[in-house]
Amino acid sequence: MNDQTTQQQTILIVDDSPTDLRLLTTVLMLENYEILSVSSGALAFHTIEKLGLPDLILLDVKMPYIDGYEVCRRLKAKPDTQQIPVIFLSTMDETADKIEAFKIGGVDYIIRPFDPNEVLSRVKTHLMLRAMQKELESKNAQLRQLYEQLERRVQERTQELEQARQSAEIASYAKTNFLANISHEFRTPLHGILGYTQLFLQDTNLNPIYQRYISVIHKNGEYLLNLVNDILDISHEETGQISLYSIDFDFSHFLQELIRVFQGYALQKNLTFSYTVSPALPAAVHGDMKRLRQVLSNLLNNAIKFTAPGGTVTFEINVAGELISFQIQDTGVGIAPENLEKIFLPFEQVNDWKIKTEGVGLGLTIAKKLITMMGGQLQVESRLGQGSLFSVELTLPEAVERAKVISLQTIIGYEGLPRKILVVDDQQQERLILENTLVPLGFEIFTAYDGLEGLGKAKAHSPDLVITDLVMPIMDGFEFTRYLRKLPQFQTIPILAVSSSILESHANSLTEKTPGFNAFLLKPLRQEELLELVREHLALTWVYGQPTSKPARENAAMPKPEDLTLPVDLPSELAKTLFDLVLMGDFSEINQYLKQLEQAYPALLPSIEKILQHVKNYDGKTIRKLIKPYLKPNSVPLRSQRELA
Repeated sequence: MNDQTTQQQTILIVDDSPTDLRLLTTVLMLENYEILSVSSGALAFHTIEKLGLPDLILLDVKMPYIDGYEVCRRLKAKPDTQQIPVIFLSTMDETADKIEAFKIGGVDYIIRPFDPNEVLSRVKTHLMLRAMQKELESKNAQLRQLYEQLERRVQERTQELEQARQSAEIASYAKTNFLANISHEFRTPLHGILGYTQLFLQDTNLNPIYQRYISVIHKNGEYLLNLVNDILDISHEETGQISLYSIDFDFSHFLQELIRVFQGYALQKNLTFSYTVSPALPAAVHGDMKRLRQVLSNLLNNAIKFTAPGGTVTFEINVAGELISFQIQDTGVGIAPENLEKIFLPFEQVNDWKIKTEGVGLGLTIAKKLITMMGGQLQVESRLGQGSLFSVELTLPEAVERAKVISLQTIIGYEGLPRKILVVDDQQQERLILENTLVPLGFEIFTAYDGLEGLGKAKAHSPDLVITDLVMPIMDGFEFTRYLRKLPQFQTIPILAVSSSILESHANSLTEKTPGFNAFLLKPLRQEELLELVREHLALTWVYGQPTSKPARENAAMPKPEDLTLPVDLPSELAKTLFDLVLMGDFSEINQYLKQLEQAYPALLPSIEKILQHVKNYDGKTIRKLIKPYLKPNSVPLRSQRELA
C-alpha cells in the first residue's frame, strides 16, 4: 500500500519480545506505516504522551509489571485514547482469553506464531475501519455544528417572529381601538340625526314641504352611515371579522321599504324606476336582513349613481324554491370588459373620469364579500355606454314561525297592560330618541344618565325591560348590568345593550361572551330592529294601523282641542322657563322640571297635571299655547309667535 493515506498512519507495537518486535516492525514498515515500538506498558503510555496518538496499537497480552489487559483498560478509560483500535498479541488460543480481550475493548486478536499476511490483513482492515470512523466522527461533528447553527437561526427567527407577532397584535389592537373610536364618533351624531328624522317622517301632521326636507336629511344621513359601514367592513374583511346574524323577517315589507326609498332617490334624479316582484315570493324569510339590505342598497345606489337623468333603473325579484334572485339593471355608463373584474376590488372606480360620482369604491367589494359569505352569487354583465345588469342569487328559506317575523308595518301600540322601560345612556339625545320612539306606543319610560343612576331608577320603578348604553362615565353598561343581575328581582329581566363604540364584527358575540345581556343593538338604531327585540323579550303583540302624532294608548285621554286654558295661573317666570324647554324639544327635561314644580308649588298641581298630559304625547305645540297667556310681552321669539297665532 503506497498511497498517501498509508504513509501518514502510525502504528504503536507494545511487546516484551525483541524478536516479535523486529518481525512486526519489518513487516509493517514495508507497507510504509510509521512504526513506534516499545517493550512495556509503562513505555507505551510515555510514548503516547510525548509523540501523540497512534492510529492503531498492537498489544502483547503477557508482559511483566503491567499486562496487556490492564494497558487496554487504562487506554479505554481515557477520553482521548479510548477510540484507538487495539489488536491483542498472544500465544494462547483459549476462548476465555478472547472473551476477556473483547470485553475490555480490544477489536481483534492475533495468535503467535505470526503470519505476516494475516497481520497485514488485520491491520489494514482495522486501520480502514478507524479511518472510516474518523471520517464519520468528522461528518458528525460538522452535522452537529450545522445543527447548532440552524438551531440558533431557528431561535433567532422564532424570536423575530414572536416580536413581529407582538407588534402585529399591538397594531391590530390599535387599529381595532381606532376603528371603535371612529365608529363611535360617527355613529353618535348619526344616531341623533337618523333617530329624529325617522320620528319626523312618521308624523302625518308635518308640513309636506318639511317632510321633503327631512327626507333629504335622512337620505344623506343614511348615505354617510352606509359609507362608514363600508369602510369598517372592508377593514374587518382584511382580518376575517365580518359576521352574519340571521333572523326571521317580513320579506314583503322589506322589499316594499327598499323600493319606496330608491323610488324616491330615482325621482330626485329624474330617472324612471320600475320593479317587478314575483307573486310566488314567501311573505317571510330567514336570513341576515341587515346585510341583505346593505348589499341591495349598494347595488341600487350604484345603478342610480351611474345612470344619467332621463335613464331607467329596473329592479326584478324572482323565486325558484328557496333560491331568490335579484336583478338590478340600468341604462347608465356601463363598464368596459377589461374592467369587469376590477369593480370588485376595494377603492376601484373604473367609470369614465369625466363622470362625477359619489363614493370611495367600496360598495361592490363589500357586496361581493357578503353575498359569498351568505352562500350566494353576484354576477355582472355590462356594455360600455349601454348599461349594466347585476344579478344576485341567494338561498333564503321561508320563515317557519310567523310570530317571530320582523314586520315593517306601522306599529301604533301593543296589547295588554302598560310596560315600563328603563333607558340608561349618558347622551341626552340618545335618551330622547328612545323616549320619542317608545312613549307614543304606550310604554312608560324612565331615564338615567349612567349605570349608578340607573341602579337607583331600577330599584325605584321595577322596569319590565332595560336598554343600556355600554360606554358611560361613573359606571358603564357592563358594570351596571353585573350589579343589576346580582339583585334577585332583576335576575331574569331582559337587558338590551346598545352602543356606537362596539364594532359590528364583535356585536353578535357580545351577548354570548358577556353574561347578563339578552341582545345587542348597534347605533344608529333602526326602529324595526329595536321594536322587534322589545316585542320578543316582553312577549308583546303589536297593534298595527295608520301612524298618528299621538300614542295609541293616550288618544282617548287627550284633552279637547278647544280646551286651552289652565285651571291655575302660572307665574310668568315659571312659564318662561317651561316655554324655553318646550322650544328645545327636551321632553325629558320638561318632565323633570314639572316634577320639581309639583314639590315646590303644590297649588299649581292641577295645571301641572294638565301639562303633563301633553308631555306624555310630545305635543309641544299645545303646551306652548297653554302657557302663552302667562308670558310677559315680547318674551316669545317672533317665529314662535307666528306658530302660536
